[in-house]
Amino acid sequence: MRLLGNIALDDKNFEKARFYFNLILEKNPENSYAIGRYARSYYFEKQYQKAKQLYRQALSGMAENHLNYPWYTLRQGEVALALGNVTHASEKLQTALAIGKEKQDTELLWEVYFALGRLFMKQAQLPQAIAAFHHAATNMENNRRKITIDELRIGYFEEGSAIYKHLAEAYFQRFQENRHAADLDSTVYFSSHTRGRSLHEAIQEQRAQTAFLQTSAEAAGFREMHKKVATTHYRLRLSFLDTVKTPDAVYTALETDRIDLLSQKLRALEAMPAVDSTKKNQKTDFFAMDSLQAILHKQQAALLLYHISNRQSFVSAISADTVLALPLRARADSVDAAMATLLNPFYSITSDNVDSLKFRADIAYGFYTSLLEPVLSTVNLPSNLIIVPDNHLAGLPFSLLLRRQPAMQAYGLEDSVECMDGFLLHDFVFSYSPSFSTLLRPRPEQKARRDMLVFADPANQSLYDLDAFKKSLRYQMSRKWFYDPLPSALDEAAALQQLGLDTEVLVRNAGTENALFEKYTDFRILHFATHGFIDSVFNEFSGVVLALDSDSTRDGLLMGFEFANLNLTQDLVTLGACESGSGRNTTGEGILGLPRIILTAGARSVLQTQWKIDDDFAGRLLPVFYDNYFNGKMNKAQALAVAKRSVVDMKDKHSHPFFWAAYTLYGDAQRNVPGWFERNMTTLIAVVLSFGIITLLSIAFIRNRRAHAKFRK
Repeated sequence: MRLLGNIALDDKNFEKARFYFNLILEKNPENSYAIGRYARSYYFEKQYQKAKQLYRQALSGMAENHLNYPWYTLRQGEVALALGNVTHASEKLQTALAIGKEKQDTELLWEVYFALGRLFMKQAQLPQAIAAFHHAATNMENNRRKITIDELRIGYFEEGSAIYKHLAEAYFQRFQENRHAADLDSTVYFSSHTRGRSLHEAIQEQRAQTAFLQTSAEAAGFREMHKKVATTHYRLRLSFLDTVKTPDAVYTALETDRIDLLSQKLRALEAMPAVDSTKKNQKTDFFAMDSLQAILHKQQAALLLYHISNRQSFVSAISADTVLALPLRARADSVDAAMATLLNPFYSITSDNVDSLKFRADIAYGFYTSLLEPVLSTVNLPSNLIIVPDNHLAGLPFSLLLRRQPAMQAYGLEDSVECMDGFLLHDFVFSYSPSFSTLLRPRPEQKARRDMLVFADPANQSLYDLDAFKKSLRYQMSRKWFYDPLPSALDEAAALQQLGLDTEVLVRNAGTENALFEKYTDFRILHFATHGFIDSVFNEFSGVVLALDSDSTRDGLLMGFEFANLNLTQDLVTLGACESGSGRNTTGEGILGLPRIILTAGARSVLQTQWKIDDDFAGRLLPVFYDNYFNGKMNKAQALAVAKRSVVDMKDKHSHPFFWAAYTLYGDAQRNVPGWFERNMTTLIAVVLSFGIITLLSIAFIRNRRAHAKFRK
């Protein structure tokens, strides 16, 4: 019950958490641990009086040497602080601090110092608050260094990132007061620490971890469990052909095996001898302003680092020659509400309600005035903008924001053209990065010489009457494992083959996992025009659908943990499936999904979709994007923006942002492919040489004929 209650508490399912802890209390009403966790659920819900009563009950009669005594004393101080009782809060926090120092308990100390920092901020004692937050960060990082596995660091830093948010806000407040450059640098530095931390460390360790999992004796259990899970997936994907119902026990065992697979991976990596990247000098390793500005100069771009909270929101704007931080009016609660109103209709779209879809133009304009206009009114920005979003802005395509106030509040598919000239798409080129680290990471040499490997509709279904099949009992039993054919993906692949690139297309049964593993290193770009699936709990089990073959250990489901084991050097991976950019939005990291895993595995960038896409529209947009990129001398973000503009300019229903705003570029926007002349240099040289040889032979032939004619005379 304790474990289930803590899982529910971490998931912010407070009613469910209290249910489990109440089961413990029914058996033992004086269980101080359950009482304390019960109180914690009320604290998170801001029911501070209930939390106060329960913490008092938990501490009643508890000895000072009890394990929970300093923790519940700390929690009493936090509750008092939330209720505005500064004196009582200070007393409790100082008591907890003394115990933490005596025991040298870094886990306790970072939380106490963090609470003290918030107390000092409430008392307008800024220097003391900054000092306390620094102590909290030092103790938190000391604890975090003991954790060497990316998956565990993510969960740990989800709470610890709040320290850096408060530190960034404290330095920003001091910068507003004195305009010192050092405070500006600290504002940007600590704000950058609130996102992508584990991604940064995972990038550094990815190659070594991949090799260890593939070859070491310690990872043998992981490899065996991988085969077992894949074999079960294989069986379930073929189950629609069986006449016997698949037992429920198979599905139950699969869920257990999946968890065991992750456990085996964690156990293997715990045994891996590795350098802990968190021990490096993070200020020079994680963030280097001069290196970042050099990259921005090369790209003729600016970077906008957003920091949104209910206390203080601001944006850091960085270009080749400028660094500034500006206050924003936006607050987290209002941003969350506006994001839901603007984007939820896009996320919930179906074939039945698409005609009633509305774009809330008033909110798109409101986001522009609160997020971008303050920057544009202060500094001249280049047209290329790299957005590093706050968690509250994750998934917002800035290109659909409106620069001019719309005439109507909302627009449908037929009337959205009335406001389309105001989209920021026409003024700026946007790309998105989870953190600075994806821009600063060193890149291995691109050895691939071919352009693009395309997987188009890699499914095994060859049913003549699909509608009739879907009415059958077998389909109802196994539809979770049945993937509809995507005929438009074949049209998309055919259009890509007409671009004059060195492209290999694997359609239907040819698009297997084994084919991918055999060929992927030869290509600069991997393009998946296939189904995808999202696991909102474990992003390792999100993936794309490929075809089955005779190898039962290859399930045709290329999942996140398998992407992570690839040594990707690709310039771009295009995930053409619906909602491929979705995942769990995690504090301190951002969206945990396939794109993050693919960047970690070494790819430079990912072209992702934010919501369900129209297959026919993809067939129009993506060939134009690739043509712009390979043959138009544009970088990836520019190629995508120009392709979108060409669609919007057609002024039909596809001008609605539902169609084109779903596609966003995640990662490095730079151009990393040869142009038309470079790609065709060998052919051009051969043509020129052939022409030269023919010319010389022709001249020699003419001269020879003249000589013979003169001789006859």
